[in-house]
Amino acid sequence: MAYVANWFKENMQAVPCSSVGGCSFCCLRNLDRMKFCYKLHCCDGEKGDTVYWITKNPEQTREALMGQPPLNMVDWFNHVPIEYAREVSSEVLRRALNEDKQK
Repeated sequence: MAYVANWFKENMQAVPCSSVGGCSFCCLRNLDRMKFCYKLHCCDGEKGDTVYWITKNPEQTREALMGQPPLNMVDWFNHVPIEYAREVSSEVLRRALNEDKQK
């Protein structure tokens, strides 16, 4: 199965948290860190603000927390180049942090 290039932007959501980090809240916390977490940016390198990741679909978040991520998520993380994953996650991260500061 080929991965959907826009899967991350369409299905994942960054939730701003304190500068300490939010790994304990992240939906990826129970999955293989080298396959999932290593490919993403969770911290704004300029300001030090951090986010944790959830899916836009609460059922998929629950499944990932139980160690059974959706097949589309696994395909995206398995096939996307690290540089692209980090670029996309940085974009989503910055957008979430900017929206949070405007509140």
